Amino acid sequence: MSTPTEDDLSNGSGPSALAVEHLISSDVGYPLSAKAQVLADPDRLKEIFSLFGKITNQDLLLASLACHKFLEVVPRKQWVCLIKTIPSVICKDGRFVANGILLEEHLIRFDYYARRIKVLYMDAKTYNIVSYDVASFIALYRQSTGFPILQTLTFVFNDRLTQGVSTLFLLASGALSALTISGVSSLDEFFATSLLHVTSIKSKQLVDLTLEGKLTHSTLDIMPKFNKIQRLDINQSGVHHVMDLLSRMAHFENLRILTLTFPSRITSLPTTTPSTFAAELPELYQLTLQGGIRIVDHFLNSITAVQLARITIDLRGYNPSLGDEDLIRSIGRFFSSAPCVQYINIYGGIWRGSLSLPSNWFPDILAWRHLREVTVPLVPLAAHHLSLPGLPGQRWTLLEVIDLTGGFGEFGTSPLLLSQIHLFVEHFPNLKQLSMPLSLRMDSSEIKRMGTHIKKERSCYKLQKLCLCPVIANLSAWGEDEHEGDSYSKQCSTEFGPLTHDITDLVVTSQFIDHIFPHLVELSMGKLFYVDAGWRTAFEVGVKTSQQTRMRVTRDHSCA
Repeated sequence: MSTPTEDDLSNGSGPSALAVEHLISSDVGYPLSAKAQVLADPDRLKEIFSLFGKITNQDLLLASLACHKFLEVVPRKQWVCLIKTIPSVICKDGRFVANGILLEEHLIRFDYYARRIKVLYMDAKTYNIVSYDVASFIALYRQSTGFPILQTLTFVFNDRLTQGVSTLFLLASGALSALTISGVSSLDEFFATSLLHVTSIKSKQLVDLTLEGKLTHSTLDIMPKFNKIQRLDINQSGVHHVMDLLSRMAHFENLRILTLTFPSRITSLPTTTPSTFAAELPELYQLTLQGGIRIVDHFLNSITAVQLARITIDLRGYNPSLGDEDLIRSIGRFFSSAPCVQYINIYGGIWRGSLSLPSNWFPDILAWRHLREVTVPLVPLAAHHLSLPGLPGQRWTLLEVIDLTGGFGEFGTSPLLLSQIHLFVEHFPNLKQLSMPLSLRMDSSEIKRMGTHIKKERSCYKLQKLCLCPVIANLSAWGEDEHEGDSYSKQCSTEFGPLTHDITDLVVTSQFIDHIFPHLVELSMGKLFYVDAGWRTAFEVGVKTSQQTRMRVTRDHSCA
């Protein structure tokens, strides 16, 4: 048998499986492993890799025919349209494509790979092309299950399914653990629902389910059949069946991760939505909700999740002028239904301030006593907020990360000063990262107070990263008029920037920060658009200088 050359590739004939195999089975005199046979002969190795141009799945499959080490690994890690890559591979216009009639030897090769495939990705457009070949394989090998060890199946209805509909239902296997069906339109839902139904029968071990598109009760009615589901991700683009999900929630006793995306355009709930319904999710650990505030509010107050530890909420379309602030407060009722929350992340909004939650909501968030991380865009806190019920005298020793950026205040307000930051962090002795809006408008009395505080015994807070954020929105980020932006920045600087640029005041402020946070390794304030860049740089350098000076002298601290 002759060795394939570059001419074989250029004229479209391509190397056959036997020809490639010949590259590693020449007369060597004694048996060698596949790897040894390839590596022992540089000429043979060069010839094999001459087949490679841009690495593609098809190239890897060709390599698998040449080296046994590839053979077992490639099918397990790469999804391929098998019929179109294994039979009669040729090089056409610089790309490997399949050509020729489907023969029994091709189906044998298909069976070899199908029995090893663990991950399969299909979209409707590709499936319309290969569905006949897949059906032919199933018909010829009735004793085979198609993809017996297939674990992950993704099917995208990005183009209307036109062929091989019945073959679609043969893709699922008993080993399937993760299924994704996306791009479902009103024309495709019947097929998607049918695929879901067949999967519920054949794949009893399914634990991961993702559904995306215009889903109606026909699809949602099948969901309870997957009683072992641990991760559920539903992106519901339809409007009329949003709350139908609630009645299905009670069936998922093993559910640990839940992600729900609702249409942001929904501003009210259907009148038929039940007012009293509670779905218990005893194992739920992580919850992500995206959608309008009314839907999020209704959903939160319709479930009980005693083990919930992580919650992320994207409040799309938040608008305080529509009374949404009242609904924000009502979310607080959910706290008693999920007492073990450790991580909370809230973001979203469409207005200039993005999402700005009321400052007096902060104590409500802290009602979760097990909190470790809080990311909530609050209107800048003021000193009097630290005296709200639930805060004075309380300490949250588990809390390590607080991020209150994203919410903005207004002119004429008095946000918490940088000189008052110790009054905030004293509630969180083990805090390691803090990002929050603070005013730098310290007068002489505040500078004097910081100087007095420096002389006191050092309080060893654990803070390592501090980010000082603006207390008011940056107009330039919203494409405002340049001249108006300059005037606006000056007004912001007048109300919230440093009162003076006196070097003595700057040194005291730097020493104050080092005194409170001796473990600080990162200080950032680049987003303070209304603060002079020179002042920001001088302040950052001042803090580092104070740290270096402290380390050289004896006035160090001891950590408890």
